[in-house]
Amino acid sequence: MKQILITGCYRSGTEYFVHLLNSHTQISAYSYSTNFMRYFYNRYGDVSKEKNYTKLLNDAKKMIIMRSGLEINKEKIISKCLNSEVNYGFLYEELIKDLYIKIKKPKQYWAEKTQLVWTKIPEFLKIFPNSKAIIVIRDPRSILCSFKKITSAPKPLYLGAIFNSFDVMKRSIEYKKIYPNNFMYV
Repeated sequence: MKQILITGCYRSGTEYFVHLLNSHTQISAYSYSTNFMRYFYNRYGDVSKEKNYTKLLNDAKKMIIMRSGLEINKEKIISKCLNSEVNYGFLYEELIKDLYIKIKKPKQYWAEKTQLVWTKIPEFLKIFPNSKAIIVIRDPRSILCSFKKITSAPKPLYLGAIFNSFDVMKRSIEYKKIYPNNFMYV
C-alpha cells in the first residue's frame, strides 16, 4: 500500500477533502485516526529498541481509545515487531493497518488527515518514499472568521490563524519545488 498525508490549517476544509478522497475506489481515507506525525513521530528515540516501540504503542493505544473510541491490538503489532526491522514508518503503517485495513482486498492507498503538521511533510516523505502529501489551502480571511467564531481561546489569540495560513502557503510553494512528484496543494 501507498500512503497519503493530508494536512493544513484548521478550518481550511481538510475534513471535506478527506471525504472526497474516501469516495475514490482505491483510497481509504481517515481523519485523526492516529495523529502519528503530530504525537508520536520522533518522540520515542530509537524505536528499533523494544522498550521504545512498546512505550510508543502503549501511548498510542491510550490516545486512540481516548480520542476516537477505537482500539488497536497492541500485542499483535508487538509480535510483528519481533520479526521486522522496526522504525517509525513501520509502526505508523502497522497502526493504520490494525485500525482500518482488515479487508481481504486492500485499496491502493491509505490516507490520514492530521491538522497542523505541514512542517512534518519532509519527514513523512522520508519514512514513506513512495508516498504523497497534500496540503489543503483556504483563503486566510475565511479561516480567520471561521476560527474566531468557534475558538475558546481568549482574544486576540484567534489572530494566530493568519500566521498559520501564511506559513501553509509559503511552505506549499517550497514543497512543490522540492517534491514535485510527491506533494500537491489544493
